[in-house]
Amino acid sequence: MNVEVLAAGVRRATKVHDGETQLSSVVIERAMSDEGAQSVASADEHDQLMKGMQRSDDGGNMLRRDGNVGSAEVMEVAWGPPIEVAPQKCAPCGLARMCGTIMVCIVLGLISLTWIPMVKVYGDGKLSHTLILLAFHILLFLLLASYFQTMFTDPGTVRKQWHREVAGTSQPAYPMCKKSNYFKPPRSHFDSVTQRLVLNMDHFCPWVNNTVGFYNKKFFILFLIYTVVTCAYAFFALAPILWSSSKSSSRSSRGDVVTNALMMVAVIFDGIFALTLTCFAVVHVYFAANNRTTIEHEPTWTSQFDLGAEKNLEYVFGRDRRLWLCPLYGNGPASDGHLWELDDGSWAGHPEAAVVRYGTGAIADNVMNV
Repeated sequence: MNVEVLAAGVRRATKVHDGETQLSSVVIERAMSDEGAQSVASADEHDQLMKGMQRSDDGGNMLRRDGNVGSAEVMEVAWGPPIEVAPQKCAPCGLARMCGTIMVCIVLGLISLTWIPMVKVYGDGKLSHTLILLAFHILLFLLLASYFQTMFTDPGTVRKQWHREVAGTSQPAYPMCKKSNYFKPPRSHFDSVTQRLVLNMDHFCPWVNNTVGFYNKKFFILFLIYTVVTCAYAFFALAPILWSSSKSSSRSSRGDVVTNALMMVAVIFDGIFALTLTCFAVVHVYFAANNRTTIEHEPTWTSQFDLGAEKNLEYVFGRDRRLWLCPLYGNGPASDGHLWELDDGSWAGHPEAAVVRYGTGAIADNVMNV
């Protein structure tokens, strides 16, 4: 009995750039054996070759036979979307990233403007003052933890496996990002600063020197919330002391003058940041509760991804509600940034189709736990 075998290797990622398209070619040798088959390709190569063989010329693919080589027939399959692409990495530090580094230093400097007068005023050892200072440091710790989590957590980018599966279909259901050469999952956007296709991208924030996306949006929102709470706490802790000091008729020492000056600066900045960032925090919490981003903010835009506030927040803060206000990753947000449940019970982002409907809830739960 003749057995058809995949016997030769793969010429991977042969890329031809013409400005918009890339051509990837796979050379397949089909050997015929009467006794059995032994494949020299690895399991991954075998799967990739099979996907290449399954593609037909009906979907705009080019199929060309180059003749016989010995007893083996060589066939070349070429198609537009690249199956092998370079992994997406953060772009080298450019001007925007350098400016972001300066912004990080400014943020830490502004925090120190509040920390110094708080310690000078309430660090006298009194029990009541110690408790006030302890609460302040707890809020400050949550603020800084959220800030650095936002800064150092990768917002998420397209998985190569998802891209390969989409490229392996006869008619890909997703548009190709011409800048990254990756297929675009639902709600993903190309970030011009980091030069990557970011999952559920919201915006690039220079204050955290990172893009806010699927995996670090929780930390960004917590950073806004804890900044508002910390600034408001410091404002109400320092303002009465500053007011009493300004009304005092006693002669102030040089040290008191410096302390009063620091308190005045802290009160002004804390008041301004508490008011302005409250607006930003409310807006981003509203977007999270409605499963939107700042890119999807148009009033006329109706979200098919809106599943109700509780379920929407799970896509940002995760399913473990005990960790919603903690700057910890835990199990991460629901789903994986590629698959999105729709309000009609179907799912968007499946590699083989733009919208699919799973037959059982168990499958849907497994998808959500990816």
